[in-house]
Amino acid sequence: MGKRAMRALYALEQNRVLSSIKKGFITLVPLLMVGAFALLLRSFPLPAFQAALPTLWGGALDRFLACVGESTFGLLSIFVAGAVGFHYAGACREGDLFTQVTAMALSVACFVATFGQSAPAERLAGFGSTGVFTALLCAVAGTRLFVFLGEHAPRRFRFSTAGADEGFRAAMGGIAPALLCVAVFAAGNLALDWLAGVASLNELITAGASALFSRAGNDLSGGILFTALQGTLWMFGIHGGNALDQVATRLFVPANADPTAVVCKSFLDNFALIGGCGATICLLLALLLFSRSKDDRRLAGASLPFGLFGINEILVYGLPVILNPIYLIPFILVPICSLCIAYFATWVGFLPVVTKTVAWTTPVLFSGYIAVDSWRGAAVQLVIVAVGTAIYAPFVKLSDRVRSGREQEMLRALTDAFQAGERAGERPRFLDRGGQLGAAAKQLASRLRADLQSGAVPFWYQPQVDADGHAFGAESLLRWRFGGQLVYPPLAISLAQEEGVYGQLTELALQRACRAAGAFRAALGRPFSVSVNLTATQLDDPALVEQIIAMAQGAGVRPGGLGLEVTEETTLIDREHVSENIGRLWAAGIPVSVDDFSMGHTSLRYLQENPFRYVKLDGSLVRQVTENARSREIVSSLVSLGTGLSFDTVAEQVETAQVRDALIALGCTRFQGYLYSPAVPLEECLAFCREEPWR
Repeated sequence: MGKRAMRALYALEQNRVLSSIKKGFITLVPLLMVGAFALLLRSFPLPAFQAALPTLWGGALDRFLACVGESTFGLLSIFVAGAVGFHYAGACREGDLFTQVTAMALSVACFVATFGQSAPAERLAGFGSTGVFTALLCAVAGTRLFVFLGEHAPRRFRFSTAGADEGFRAAMGGIAPALLCVAVFAAGNLALDWLAGVASLNELITAGASALFSRAGNDLSGGILFTALQGTLWMFGIHGGNALDQVATRLFVPANADPTAVVCKSFLDNFALIGGCGATICLLLALLLFSRSKDDRRLAGASLPFGLFGINEILVYGLPVILNPIYLIPFILVPICSLCIAYFATWVGFLPVVTKTVAWTTPVLFSGYIAVDSWRGAAVQLVIVAVGTAIYAPFVKLSDRVRSGREQEMLRALTDAFQAGERAGERPRFLDRGGQLGAAAKQLASRLRADLQSGAVPFWYQPQVDADGHAFGAESLLRWRFGGQLVYPPLAISLAQEEGVYGQLTELALQRACRAAGAFRAALGRPFSVSVNLTATQLDDPALVEQIIAMAQGAGVRPGGLGLEVTEETTLIDREHVSENIGRLWAAGIPVSVDDFSMGHTSLRYLQENPFRYVKLDGSLVRQVTENARSREIVSSLVSLGTGLSFDTVAEQVETAQVRDALIALGCTRFQGYLYSPAVPLEECLAFCREEPWR
């Protein structure tokens, strides 16, 4: 796909309205799952179960499942209006929780107001999946109007009060905008009744759709028009089946009893709309087979048990398919192709004419067999599923490409903001922010948590080399990726700390390092140390220190095989247990070192009072030794200090032979950096160390 088209898709993905609608639908996935379970159990296509359900336990189970269904799918549009209104208000007014909550309630009020002229039964039916389009319209338009009025309404039209808390004053100020919003939608409902003679927008849509079929018949062209329009309505959040119910009742239901009619209601249900609207069983399979997105595959896996029985709301609203420009074409095209394949199979005499009505929850292949009382029905369905999956496949891959591009842009913006904070001497916090950066950080942190739980966070190893070219150790470094792109490690660590999973990240790093230490010892046959970063706060925790010692001993790590590098993000001064813990670690054969010395909080007194294996010179200091006399003096002084206090000095970010030679001249003889090797997977690091010495 061309760059312009991709940019257009990115722009659509970033659109505040579409993004808010997507977030709103995703918010409702738990409710959809609950409703889907109830619907599946109540409609399970087993005749004996269906016959017993009304009387089972005195009908209590049937009533219970009906209650669950009515409280979820039966009020779906209400939930959609509130969820989308909440997220859209957040996009319009970042960080304003009061406006978000008010917009959520207001969106529901505006939605209910659009049914003002409807009879109670019609109004209740409209609160289910039938009214989703109207709910979306009310959520977006109502919220936008409320925000606009709140920002631009003259003061004389706002209620206010003195001496109350801020929340009450904000509530008073929102009375007039909320009143105007509800009044606008109520007036719109009256206008529909006066101009078009309909009681609601849903009724207007249904009447308009039915008018398209005034001259259509139950032939191939009529079936194609019906299938295409049903898919189009669904793509805009309109329940196509309900909107076209009058058409189906007039044209296609009577054809079920006509042995000469090919295109009947049962034919459409079992061969054109396999798995529900859009033939979504094909989309489910395409996602499972071709998508590289873990999230999409998980959603497809969760939807599959329901999709097999024709319940596709989880996928349609959870992906979502609705208002998704990528899936617009296949969602309409696949049912049309399915219809044509089945029609052709009937026309050539392979597929018998459909003569039976099949329960809509009957799984694919079984429904085809039952509909025509022949294996040929199942065979035709199998071909349809294969063709439909093949049609969906390139669109699934396109969706992956668009998501990858969006994730890369999101990660770039987040990294730029984080690095800007670092240059200013700050450690930005993102999870409490609103807007695109806050949303990106939350998505990143959520994925990091999930990857930690599954152990899918990689650690690579960067060798440490002495002046003779012999590798004496390696540092364990986080190399986590998001959307196939490496995440700036300090950003990933910061998000782990904000998310509260930094302890899990450290534990995983230590487990991997213990295994790596054994691998290096076995491969090289000599002492070798693998170091892991630890914060001063963690070093001050006696329980964690005991856990590290137990972990190393349990893995059989020899003394010196595992080391800890204390980062300088926070000071070691005034830490109650640090000195004691350093002594316990040394006694257990786990030496402690100082990372990034000279640019953080480490005190010279702590170098004097605590034993450290080595002090690692900060890279910003190392890179200047060939051109900055002051940097050379600092390095020389630190090397001399190390000699006096019995610790080594390791220079990191050594990238050129000139820098290495200058460091050797200053007395520093241990190095880490790209001159030798970047951080690489364990096997590559082992291969590097076997091929020493390096010059």
